[in-house]
Amino acid sequence: MNIDELLNDYIDGSADSNKINELKELLEKDETTAKKLKALKAVDVLMRRMDYEKAPRDFSEKFAAALAKNGAVKKVRKDFVTPTILSLFLTVMLGILAVSFYYSYKTIDNTGALTGILRDVSNGINFIAGNKLFHLLGASVSLIALTILYLLNETHRRFRKKLKDL
Repeated sequence: MNIDELLNDYIDGSADSNKINELKELLEKDETTAKKLKALKAVDVLMRRMDYEKAPRDFSEKFAAALAKNGAVKKVRKDFVTPTILSLFLTVMLGILAVSFYYSYKTIDNTGALTGILRDVSNGINFIAGNKLFHLLGASVSLIALTILYLLNETHRRFRKKLKDL
């Protein structure tokens, strides 16, 4: 257990007998810990002697209003565009992957021979390379990826600017 936690538990009266015995052994061995315990006890006594006043009921609201008035608290605008575009991109990519797996396994011959698999993969690559729909799909995915990268870059730039303004 952490020495500070042990000392605080002892001062608060929440230490059990095992912890108290452990603390006694530690105090006999280490003079620094004994000094620390003495200082913590003094602080505890001073804190218990202090007078305090209850805060007014509307203190929290007034404090929050004062912070907002001085510009210390700003509403955080969540960016829903980037996660939405990213999730759409990932969904499209998973769909393309699923379709390609479906067609590659659909055309594998029952013998499972390596040559049949390689032939089918080669036929699939030739089909994709010669198909205008896949070219259009590839261009669309590339456009989406570039848009996401741009939005992520802008979000990061705005975040860094806000950090500098703090």
